[in-house]
Amino acid sequence: MKKVLLQMWGHTGKPDFLTLYGIERMPLFHRTTFSGWTDPAGLPTTEWYDNLEAHPSSTQPYVLIDHEVWPDMTQAERLATATKYATVCLEAKRRMPNVRWTMYGVQWSPV
Repeated sequence: MKKVLLQMWGHTGKPDFLTLYGIERMPLFHRTTFSGWTDPAGLPTTEWYDNLEAHPSSTQPYVLIDHEVWPDMTQAERLATATKYATVCLEAKRRMPNVRWTMYGVQWSPV
């Protein structure tokens, strides 16, 4: 099995990971990257998914969606949050099936 190592750091002054180590950058999208996901506690709208799908970086083999505001303190919150993460990943996967999607903010495991 091929193992893939990607980086997504947005810090300034970081080394050139691709040149130094052969580590590519994984595209990273936030709720505010595109219009259409106005409620941080809610789910993306069709407009947000349309914009994600149209972005050139969304065709990379691995893409990360960063959303860290859904609550996870109680079991009920964790269940609701897990359902939201799954909903976002499944819709992105339905639209762009060749991409491997991941979510940043999932506290218990990668999606």
